[in-house]
Amino acid sequence: MPEAKPTCPPEVLQVEVKRSVDEIDAEAWNGLVANHDRMLAQEVLAAIEHSRLENASHWYLTFYDRCHIVAVAVLSEFEVSLDLLLSRRIQKLVAKIRNVWSSFLRIRILFCGLPLSVGRSALAIPDKRYQPAVVKKLVETMQELAELNKTRYMCLKEFTANEMSCLGHLRELGFFKAYSIPKMTFHLNWSDYPTYLQSMRHNYRRMILKNLKKLGLDHHGPVLSHPTAVERIDAELRLVSLSECSPLQFHRLYSQVIHRAEHRLEILNESFFEKLYEALGYDLEILAVISQGRIIGSALLIADKGSLAFLLAGLDYERRDAHDVYMNLLHGIVALAFERKCEIVDLGQTCYWLKQRIGATPEEMCFWFRAKNRSIHMVLSTLSPVFFPKTSFPRLRVFRDQP
Repeated sequence: MPEAKPTCPPEVLQVEVKRSVDEIDAEAWNGLVANHDRMLAQEVLAAIEHSRLENASHWYLTFYDRCHIVAVAVLSEFEVSLDLLLSRRIQKLVAKIRNVWSSFLRIRILFCGLPLSVGRSALAIPDKRYQPAVVKKLVETMQELAELNKTRYMCLKEFTANEMSCLGHLRELGFFKAYSIPKMTFHLNWSDYPTYLQSMRHNYRRMILKNLKKLGLDHHGPVLSHPTAVERIDAELRLVSLSECSPLQFHRLYSQVIHRAEHRLEILNESFFEKLYEALGYDLEILAVISQGRIIGSALLIADKGSLAFLLAGLDYERRDAHDVYMNLLHGIVALAFERKCEIVDLGQTCYWLKQRIGATPEEMCFWFRAKNRSIHMVLSTLSPVFFPKTSFPRLRVFRDQP
């Protein structure tokens, strides 16, 4: 029987809910998310679920108009600390309170989202005509699951400002909007890396050249397709194979970063990296700074349809500064994007100041939140600027022709 073609969006769609990623139709699911986000592919979701990140529970939703799939979504339920985005000073105060009251500012939330912060939503609706109907059905399904599991909070995360403008009807469904951690985006508006450097104001270009010099590189920048050894420098920047930087090795470097992070969005375990390597295979790339045969910094990258995404980084802090490892990883990512003729680079969240100085721009990210108890909902909504503050950025004039 031929597959039915989509009709005009009905008031009510059919939704199929699966408890495990292994139960979904991988071919149909991947076919829908293919042009949306590689991180929503069935094999990546399997890596997240099977590695038990944040001890989360998962549900996989497929929305149908008759027999035609029009949207998919991933729900995750796990515990979150509301002090996550607060300052270190306030977090220390909260830690003292938790010595007496262990659950203080800790709540369990049902998310439309993943227990992995990559600055992307877990809702894919290719045909935007279906958006109102899908979101309404999604919220109804979340309500049913929240009632069943006695979960008092629901959240849809994370959306760009452009995506948020299409989700305003969530206010009518009882949600309030709050700010998440922004992500940094780099737009490649130049023909090549040297031209990009030449377009910068002197102070910013000088900083990059200073970083590159520690790897024996000059204004031509990293050439990653054909790396060359520099005899007088004991370090190099290049793409390495998955076997050269094993999941265990990357996890050890990643752990050094996460334990120094001001905002620990989640702590990924070694099992996740093992399964992610298996899931993505050669689609996953690793850029590394190598010194005396040892990897002292690495970045996990994934390329998809004219873009390059920086997922996670790992650093050896004892040897980080000798070769400006983190900054040179950023320079290498940008140089690789030029070589690949990419249009955009997703540089991820955090380290805003450093990424701004190489020309990246902040992109606002938001989420929608709802508490079952009306009084608590009102308090959280009112105190949203405190618990979920909007990140402000200094205005940097990095390029000469920048107003």
